[in-house]
Amino acid sequence: MGWLRSLRYRVRGLWRAEAIHDEIDEELRFHIDLSTEENMRRGMSREQARREAERRFGGLSRMKERSYDVRGGRWLEDTIQDLRYGLRGLVRKRGFAAVVVLTLGLGIGANTAVFSVINAVFLRPLPYHEPDRLVVVWEDASFIGFPRNNPAPANFLDLKANNTVFEDMGALRMRDFSLTGDGDPARVSALRVTANLIPLVGVRPLLGRTFLPEEDQDGGPRAVLLGHGLWERRYGGSANIVGREIRLDGEQYTVVGVMPPGFQLVDRKADLWVPMAFGPSDTTNRGNHSLVTVARLKPGVSLEQAQAEMQAMMESIARQYPDEADRLGATVVPLREELAGEARRPLIVLLVAVTLVLLIACINVGNLMLSRAAVRGREIAVRAALGAGRGRLFRQLVTENVPLVIYGTAVGLLLAFLSLNFLRQLIPPSLAHSVELALDLRVLGFTLVVALAATLLFGLYPAFRALKVDLNDAMRRGSARTGFSSGGLLQSALVVGEVCLAITLLVGASLLIQTFFLLRGQYSGLEGASVLTMKTSLSATAYDTHEKREAFFEDAVDRARTLPGVTAAGYTNALPLDYRGDSTGFTIEGSVLDPTQKTNANVRI
Repeated sequence: MGWLRSLRYRVRGLWRAEAIHDEIDEELRFHIDLSTEENMRRGMSREQARREAERRFGGLSRMKERSYDVRGGRWLEDTIQDLRYGLRGLVRKRGFAAVVVLTLGLGIGANTAVFSVINAVFLRPLPYHEPDRLVVVWEDASFIGFPRNNPAPANFLDLKANNTVFEDMGALRMRDFSLTGDGDPARVSALRVTANLIPLVGVRPLLGRTFLPEEDQDGGPRAVLLGHGLWERRYGGSANIVGREIRLDGEQYTVVGVMPPGFQLVDRKADLWVPMAFGPSDTTNRGNHSLVTVARLKPGVSLEQAQAEMQAMMESIARQYPDEADRLGATVVPLREELAGEARRPLIVLLVAVTLVLLIACINVGNLMLSRAAVRGREIAVRAALGAGRGRLFRQLVTENVPLVIYGTAVGLLLAFLSLNFLRQLIPPSLAHSVELALDLRVLGFTLVVALAATLLFGLYPAFRALKVDLNDAMRRGSARTGFSSGGLLQSALVVGEVCLAITLLVGASLLIQTFFLLRGQYSGLEGASVLTMKTSLSATAYDTHEKREAFFEDAVDRARTLPGVTAAGYTNALPLDYRGDSTGFTIEGSVLDPTQKTNANVRI
């Protein structure tokens, strides 16, 4: 910790510089007086003895500087002096300073903005307990085109009961309800969840409790957890909501709790949650692939171990039930990766692009600093002639760049902050409600590193070049401008590099824009102009048969066709190009199929 003690002494020396100078003077006088008396005892006169004592010390001024540097911290005082000189230089050269600050601000701001998105998507912890141990388990049905297929209820129950790699496994599935009473009827999005799922992810309700095991049984008490948004919109944020009865699809449900703001499970946003309550048929259902399965790894268990065990278990199920689970495997995906989707590669490419922008900015600023240093040849020569060493001059030239970097960083942070609303569009929808885009400490730390790197990139070479000025020539000619004849080749290389990087970025951006317009102009066979859509979800109790549902939709379409301005109407279970797809069995009319052979087809809409 000696360096910390030394730093404390040096900082303290800034506030008591005069006292330290007095102490040094007194100490030096004491030693010189002792040496003078020693010389006089050897037979020298007082004047000779004094001169000899001072000579042996090597010069009082230099000795004072060295002593002050050790005891008071001259380098800190010099740094502050150089910063002040740099600030005065910015005031004198406002145009130059404005160009440099804006150039650096653009490069630093672009990097900070993109990194804030990367930080939100990949680095900031998800709002769950120990989210790094949460995974999503899919069935692998690649043989029919679905490498990540939803697990069937019976398969999920087998995996949950027999695995050795997970602390627990839970499941959810989508379900909409008609909410009646306490206002106008409303259709609300909901999730059926196993009772252990919310405790599994480690989120506590804002009010009340989560589901009890008996509420997750077929025929058990009907319970519901309200989302924070629905609780405020529908019930005014009443603190007495717990224990209240509400009607979902005509059935009475008891509110047992309210979840905190922004809570969602995986990428499914819901207004409320009800227990899964598997029925007797679910324990043998291996054909209805409708669940999303979330699991928590046991401590010390790796993703590879979980993948291997799930794969082995699914292969065993496929062998045991060949008619329903033929050739099924398993895919275990970290929850973070599942939510981020395909965002990693585009964001990394974007970060590389803005890094090149920063590099171009630094080369631009470096060339400006070279031009500025070229007109300071006489000033540097005078300082060197007065005794300033090369190290001191180099430190001054580099320190003078710090105000430029500080102002450039401030402009960059401002630009990044102003772009946050736009950048939220780059966050995958599955993460939009789980993460917050902000300039937190990690982003600020990244910005500091970028600023330091920028300082090194544009500041070191001009400072080295400035010190190579011919002092005799500069003093003899008395000119403020001194050329860098030996640096022309490298300076030209910097210009060439800048042009090459700019062309690369320009070509890349042009190709991306061209691809975007090609995709927009690509004909899909669909005409979306003047087409309106409406989502309708029927009550499972009121429309419990296929015939009832079909009659409703046919009646709705017939009525829609009679509306003014409507030329055609129809209905579908999914919008075109907006459906992952499915598989279904089929028969060929008029033919006899071998019952041992499967007849499945992929469905895409």
